Order: sequence, then C-alpha cells, then structure tokens
Amino acid sequence: MDEIVRRAWHQEALTQLRQLIRVVDGVAAPAWIELDLTKGQLRTLFALQRCGTASLSQLAESLGVQAPAASAVVERLVQLGVVDRSVDSTDRRRLVLSVSADGHELLARLRQGRHEIMDCWLAGLDDSELEGLCCSLRPLLRSMAADDDATASVSEDSGGTDGVTPQG
Repeated sequence: MDEIVRRAWHQEALTQLRQLIRVVDGVAAPAWIELDLTKGQLRTLFALQRCGTASLSQLAESLGVQAPAASAVVERLVQLGVVDRSVDSTDRRRLVLSVSADGHELLARLRQGRHEIMDCWLAGLDDSELEGLCCSLRPLLRSMAADDDATASVSEDSGGTDGVTPQG
C-alpha cells in the first residue's frame, strides 16, 4: 500500500475510533459524574482489581507511589467499603487488600453503561456487518496485545472469546 494511502487510512481509523470513544464515554458519563471518589482513589481501586489481592507494598509498587501515600488512600477506600483489608492466613503480620463486593459492584456499574450501548449498537448490525466488524477488530486487538496494560484491559472486557469464531 502506498504510504500516503496508508496514512490516510490510519487517520480515518483514528477519527472513527475517537468518535466511537467519545459517544461511548458520553453514554457512560452519568455513572462517572455521580462517583464520589478522587482520581487517586479510583486509580487505586482499579489497580487493586487488576492485582486481585495485594499487600500494601505490592499495591504501592504497582501504582508507582510510596507505601505511606497508598496507605492513606487505601484507608479511605476501606472506610467507604469498597476495599477489604484482612490478615494473611500464612503470615499474620501481613495485611492483604482486595476489592470488596461493594467495590466490584461499583466498578461493574461504571462499565455497565458502556456494555449496554455497545450491545445495542451491535444488535443493530446485520450478519455480514457483524462478521466484518469482528474480522476487522481482530488485527487491532493483536496489535494491542503487545502492550501489557492494554492486554489486561482487553482480557477483562473480552468475555473470553478472543480468537474464537462463533458458530451460527
């Protein structure tokens, strides 16, 4: 493909993806606007969800902050009921942090608006359009897989269908 043509397609893809993200974010905005967490608290909650369970030092390291800074944020998240703090069963001196049931519910609610609108839009496509979209997205997802952070996000939201061709 000619370099000029490739750049034009690249720009078109960026424009379309930005438009898609802007509309999806607009649909999900009400849940995010009502959120009563600071950016640091939300970042910590997402990081802890990604880790599953972690000690305070592990969580601080994953966030790139010092343990005292993480401790203050975690304390507030525990008070809000979105993080659980428990004693490690193998080392009683060690505290283990995890997202609580309320925290998981909050994170799911933040994602829900996006999932609902995407489901609605996909339902409006005919069979060949849906197949074409799936075939078109696979290369982008493969390209994203080179980035560990993106891979973790994709695997959370993919529903485990990566690489599977639906039977119909």
